[in-house]
This record gives sequence, C-alpha cells and structure tokens, in this order.
Amino acid sequence: MFSAEFVKNPQQKFVEQSGKHPAELLDINNSAGGVCITAQHKLDKSSFSAGIENAVLAAVKRTKELGKQNKGD
Repeated sequence: MFSAEFVKNPQQKFVEQSGKHPAELLDINNSAGGVCITAQHKLDKSSFSAGIENAVLAAVKRTKELGKQNKGD
C-alpha cells in the first residue's frame, strides 16, 4: 500500500516545508507591477484549467479501458 507521503505532489511538499499559506507564497512570487497576478486571475477565470483536467481524466479513463482489453488477451 502506498503511503500518503509517497503520493504527495511537489507543490504540496513545498507548501508544507515553507510553513507559509499558499496565497502568501503566490504573493512572494508575483512582481510588484502585478504582471503575474494579472495573468493568474485571467487563468482562474478561464476554462483552461478545466480543459486540462478533462484531458487528464479522459486519458486515465482510456488507459484503464486499454488495460482491461489487454487482460483479456
């Protein structure tokens, strides 16, 4: 069985190790002129992230389907 530590993504580990809130880390990373945060707000309001999520889920589903087909061979 996998442990929770094994499946954590690098971003989760970074946030935990930093001891800071994710929003605080975002503020540190953003430029004083607001270029990055303006882009972040646009991304948040778009369907881009939903599109990425749907693509990944479709790939996972198809991988499972192919795995079932190969077991029958």
